[in-house]
Amino acid sequence: MEEEREESGISISEIFRVIFSQKWLVLIITAVIAVAGTLGIYFGMNNSKREFVASFVLNLPGDDKNQAVYTYPDGKQFYYSDLVSVDILKEVKSSDSAFDDIDVEAMADDGGISISRKENEQKTEIIYTVNVKASYFKNKEVARRFITKLANVPGAHLAEMNIGYDDNISNVEELTSYENVIAALEKQCTYLVSQYNQLTNQYKSDFVIRDGKTLNYYVTAIDTFVNPNKNRVLEKLKTQVKEENLLKSLELKKDYENELLQVERDLKREQFILDEMKVGSSDVSQNITAIRDQAAKVADLNQRKEDLTKYITDGKLADDDFKSAINEAYETVKGFTADFKYAAETVYSVALTVSFTTSNVITTVGETGLIISCVISLVAGLVIAMIAGYIVGRVRLNKKAAKAALAADGNVYYPAEAEVISQAAATSDDAEDKPETKKKK
Repeated sequence: MEEEREESGISISEIFRVIFSQKWLVLIITAVIAVAGTLGIYFGMNNSKREFVASFVLNLPGDDKNQAVYTYPDGKQFYYSDLVSVDILKEVKSSDSAFDDIDVEAMADDGGISISRKENEQKTEIIYTVNVKASYFKNKEVARRFITKLANVPGAHLAEMNIGYDDNISNVEELTSYENVIAALEKQCTYLVSQYNQLTNQYKSDFVIRDGKTLNYYVTAIDTFVNPNKNRVLEKLKTQVKEENLLKSLELKKDYENELLQVERDLKREQFILDEMKVGSSDVSQNITAIRDQAAKVADLNQRKEDLTKYITDGKLADDDFKSAINEAYETVKGFTADFKYAAETVYSVALTVSFTTSNVITTVGETGLIISCVISLVAGLVIAMIAGYIVGRVRLNKKAAKAALAADGNVYYPAEAEVISQAAATSDDAEDKPETKKKK
């Protein structure tokens, strides 16, 4: 009988009886481990693995979406990877006091933030995805605001960039002659028309800027102002300056005298070249086109010589009516420039779109949920508690068996009898130290 028990070992039911005898110990250990494990996984381990992810579509004005580099209208280049550079991160941090606690240097240096770029399934848009470790933020709301600001960095540059739209007329008031003033105004108008044409090529001429006025409206206004066949404002002023030999100051005559000397030298040289070309003895190309171009150059110098001579001999100060007219023309061109600046900013702000793929901007990845954390901890706690309960139960039962054997026969210990007694004790609800009835041999 003893040999059969040794071969068969301890049965499953016996194991569970031993564990059940320590049920309160098992419950306490399970509860402690479950609570500690849940807190450890959810708030400890998750904190190092949790990431915030935001995906968005970024449409920049004039972006062909085929290259990773974009050129702003002011000429500055933008690489999408710049969004996670330490300089940009510092710029975003400084924009809001809520970001003061964010260690953007560590975020950039330790690879705590990254960005990727890919086409959508329809290949119609480029989707940018930002991944950043959650441990850098004190809560999800701060992370949402930070990533939103980050995605809008290109838009902020478009709104703040300083393009020299008025470079051609920035020094008009310092120009010494009315000729140069009018030339600067003409150059500015030509520049503005070219800029409007770039916008209309991308966004159509019927793009509304304000008060129902379109890009085409503003282009037409400038063309009417400068076109000799229409309003002819600048053309009339230019003609009046030449016909009446108008000067901004009498000191200008000295400048004209110096210029005249240079023109006469240039004219002598260019006339010599033209004469040589006509007789076929010049080293310069002698085809018909070259001769015609050279003749035009000589004619321009002759005209300039004639004009300078008149300014020097017959030049006079402009009257108040002319001064008023030239000032009005200057203010008009300044108005055209301001209108274009507003139009450009409007087009860029409308053309720029930042669309997040989720309504709450960011999603959380890489973490174990609270329920899952609790289940894992509970299962682990129960297993550990059952093992501990079985070990403690066996130790206590062995002690009881030893006591029972010694009580039965002085100092003689019978293993077979001890095991029978220990099994009986496992199923008994009596107190742990209840004395056994002595048996006599």
